[in-house]
Amino acid sequence: MFYKLRNTASLKQIEQEFEKQFAYPKVYRPVKVINGFKEASLPIIAMEKPEVIDFSIWGLLPTDFEENWAVFQNISNTLNIDIENINEKDPFLSEALNKRRCLIIVNGFYTTYISKGKIKSFHVFRKNNAPFCLAGIYNELADGFKTCSVFITTSNNANSNWIPSFSEKQPLVLQKKYFDYWLAEDNMFSDLKASIQDLDVSDFESEVMDQKILDTYAVSNNQF
Repeated sequence: MFYKLRNTASLKQIEQEFEKQFAYPKVYRPVKVINGFKEASLPIIAMEKPEVIDFSIWGLLPTDFEENWAVFQNISNTLNIDIENINEKDPFLSEALNKRRCLIIVNGFYTTYISKGKIKSFHVFRKNNAPFCLAGIYNELADGFKTCSVFITTSNNANSNWIPSFSEKQPLVLQKKYFDYWLAEDNMFSDLKASIQDLDVSDFESEVMDQKILDTYAVSNNQF
């Protein structure tokens, strides 16, 4: 599971990279660690309005859910969805898979790796810390708030084998050429699934993170 993301890109960087503007620019602020175990928001590009950048709470909730976000996450953690083991007929997911896909904007994610009996934390990022997109889905609640989940996959891309991680799973980083394809209303998830699983990580790098510093970031920067 991946539960820590990073977005230290400036608003201007993001808007220039994706040639779209934030619907609510005053809401956005850079965050060093977005901790999925605490209610936090992510900038997304959603199928319903792909011309703008919106926001979504990380951790998918059912559309008719009325209780607190933490209540649902305690019984069913929906920060990540494994694209290879997904039940496409699951009533909780099926409609979102076909009608509410999104691009989740970040400029890094965190992994852990066991080396010589000790856990090491790594920050994985693109050269120049450029923002990129993870594949995701979202739901919209009755109050208008969106909630989302990040797809994870087992990489078959040789270029990504260097990414240090205890898990074989990695966030599904979409190549730009798939953005419009992923958001197109006419495309069904079953048709998309096979074509977008290669991770776009050819220009990614990683750095070891001091765990104490990482914990400090997670406490002070867990929410937009």
